Amino acid sequence: MVRSQPGQEATPICWTENFIDPAYEQIIEQIDGHPGLIADLIGKTFGVVVDEVQQIIRPAILSATIAEALSAATGAPALEIIRRYVSAGKVVYVSASTHPGDRFEYSMSLRRQTSWGTPSSGE
Repeated sequence: MVRSQPGQEATPICWTENFIDPAYEQIIEQIDGHPGLIADLIGKTFGVVVDEVQQIIRPAILSATIAEALSAATGAPALEIIRRYVSAGKVVYVSASTHPGDRFEYSMSLRRQTSWGTPSSGE
């Protein structure tokens, strides 16, 4: 599927492929109308609690098919994000999203804390 910003007609932000454990395949018909995460839909429908998400971010190159769908250049740099949604040690769902390099940003902030859990004074 091609993903865009909700409520906008802007350039698509990524191409996502979803792989669902066959035990939960009956939710496939509900995905298009579901406003939230597929993992939440699996949880709501089957009582499965996703207790871990394993994420890998790696470089990629846009294939002709994905580039065309995203209005991007074939062979352009991209980032691929693989997420494995796990419940009680079992993978229930995997998503693979490919973002053109100029349409993805990852930001993280780290804060040092003392051994007692309070923020460091910066000294």
